[in-house]
Amino acid sequence: MISDPNLVYYACVAKGTTILAESNSKDADLGSLAIKCLEKTPPLHSVFTHTVRNRTYTFFIEDPFAYFAIFDENLENSEGLAFLKSVKDAFNEVAGSSSAKKRLQKLSSHCFQGEFSPVFHHLLTAYADMGGIHSPNS
Repeated sequence: MISDPNLVYYACVAKGTTILAESNSKDADLGSLAIKCLEKTPPLHSVFTHTVRNRTYTFFIEDPFAYFAIFDENLENSEGLAFLKSVKDAFNEVAGSSSAKKRLQKLSSHCFQGEFSPVFHHLLTAYADMGGIHSPNS
């Protein structure tokens, strides 16, 4: 999926501008930048990417949630989208648990951070550890 985790600078799961879980590998300012981007989530899109200044900003939107990432421009768009789809699938699993269903009723900032930090780590490293091997199921 992600052949080089260093090309993923930031990723998050959000509802509106409320970030439910995030992964930030570059600098703290990316969290603030992400909120500004989330404020401008393009309406009527399911996928949106924009590249500027060597960074690609990618949205994968499945109402009511947005899966957003900032990638190095050298990461293939297909690889970035596959990563965000995996984030979505993993979030759906985590959010489907009985303990999480209560939190979905009243979402707060970073309310899924504890469960989702290892998920981000796994998604970023699992395929890189295999040498970037891509399977049809990834």
